Amino acid sequence: MKRTFGVGPFFLVLCGVALAIGVTACHGKDPSKKAGTGTSSETVRVAPVRSENADRTSYVTGVVQGRHEATVKSLVMGRVFRMTARLGQNVPAGTVLAEISGGTEAASAEAADAVASESEKVFLRIDTLYKSQSATKAEWDAARRALDVAQADAKRAHAVLGHTRVSAPFAGSITRKFVRQGDTVVVGTPIFRIVQMGGFQVVAHVPDRWASSVKPGQKLVFAVRKDGAVRGYKTVVRERSSQSDPESHTVTVKADLADAVPHVWSGLFGTLEVPIGRETALFVPSASVVDSDGLREVYVVTGGKAYLRYVRTGRTLDGRTEILSGLSAGEDVVVGPSGTLANGVSVRIEERQ
Repeated sequence: MKRTFGVGPFFLVLCGVALAIGVTACHGKDPSKKAGTGTSSETVRVAPVRSENADRTSYVTGVVQGRHEATVKSLVMGRVFRMTARLGQNVPAGTVLAEISGGTEAASAEAADAVASESEKVFLRIDTLYKSQSATKAEWDAARRALDVAQADAKRAHAVLGHTRVSAPFAGSITRKFVRQGDTVVVGTPIFRIVQMGGFQVVAHVPDRWASSVKPGQKLVFAVRKDGAVRGYKTVVRERSSQSDPESHTVTVKADLADAVPHVWSGLFGTLEVPIGRETALFVPSASVVDSDGLREVYVVTGGKAYLRYVRTGRTLDGRTEILSGLSAGEDVVVGPSGTLANGVSVRIEERQ
């Protein structure tokens, strides 16, 4: 008896799977294949990750001040009847900034002048008599002393009268006005604050435990955040206090800014970078670090291929970037990687720095 075999559903499923695999093998991409596994290679420059001894730093708050600034105060009592200086005005040395009513001072100077003039007449008469031996030496000495005293009184009275004209002690900029026209002032009342032009300094209070690391002549960076960005300005330590403040336990440090510093004014706050010791740190050329949407990446060359590595970076010093994590000392990194370099690409080393 002839037997007939039919095609069951299970057989049809197996055929479908085999067909799908065949199509994939002929026309599809291998999902296990990754970028950079081809035979092409790139020529690169590499540099080793170097371990260096570097200063460990921290930051303290600092404020910008003029290297030479002064508060101009009244030396007489009276009413301010004229204010000639404006806030922010640059004035030469000796410029009259304000005038204070000086009626009493003027009267005193006039009276002193009269006494001095009369004393001079008396002395000249006694001097003539003394020369003709008609007056004694004691009379001449008394007249001379009276004249000296009268002239000194007149000089002092005119000096006080001159104090009614408040003048700039040096060339500078008016940074603050303490009184207004019409105000009554007494001796010692602040009138203006003036800052010398062309020189600023950063004044910071460094904790005791770090103060010994800061020395005159040392170069430090003063950082200021403006418009969402941080700007660094070079400073040179001019002086450091030899005494610690007993309440704050800090030492005052003054560091000079460069003479021509844009966008800096007296009273500006920022942070002063100060050394707090030495440490071993890893550095790579800054050109080897790639910024990818806020992430820092480098290409590490090993076994003739370049592999992408994410790193955490720190300071940038003289064209070198500190690596906080992600690399080890001695590894080779690509310097200035091209835009076509990809993870796993074969590379040929053209130059080793």
